[in-house]
Amino acid sequence: MRTLIVTGGDAAGLTGPEGNFDLVIAADAGFDHASALELKVDLIVGDFDSIRPSDSFSHIATEMHPRDKEHSDFELALEAALVRGTTELVVLGGGGGRLDHLLVNAAVLTNPQLRSMHITWETGRSTVHVVWDRATILGRAGDLVSLLAYGGDASGISTSGLRWALHSGRLSATSSRGLSNEMVDDHARVTVATGTLLVIHTSHA
Repeated sequence: MRTLIVTGGDAAGLTGPEGNFDLVIAADAGFDHASALELKVDLIVGDFDSIRPSDSFSHIATEMHPRDKEHSDFELALEAALVRGTTELVVLGGGGGRLDHLLVNAAVLTNPQLRSMHITWETGRSTVHVVWDRATILGRAGDLVSLLAYGGDASGISTSGLRWALHSGRLSATSSRGLSNEMVDDHARVTVATGTLLVIHTSHA
């Protein structure tokens, strides 16, 4: 099951995602962004404190939560996607605006409960792959690819198609070693045996 989550926050540079989706979820003000991109939303999740008042979503399923809650609208949208059987998830937006929101978004995407999903996060010119086992990066020679261990060290990392290769290597969660590698072809591959990687692909165009 392929699901799209559209987040709130800064909408600068947002473009419509490729392909079709079985389910489109808007996280609160993500509904406004989805509407601007002419996406058909199936479910809106959140406390509705940021979404513009409108009757334009009166026909759409909603999961409304209290404003005084312990989880972000985005995390609640992730839970909604998980319980509905999502196997492939694309997240759109959430890369601009408040730094705390950006860091929290990255953190909740690495929740081990989401390991059943193949997750990519489209934000601005970058695509973030959450990698628990393997990922293929599609792009062009010269594109930047950063490998960040998240939530702890990652080991057994091997890469191909990157200028500086790793062979059963290790990355520390407190090191910048994996920053700003470069693609040497139109695709690259990353595998990891233990831990979680955020693989961030940024187009040089």
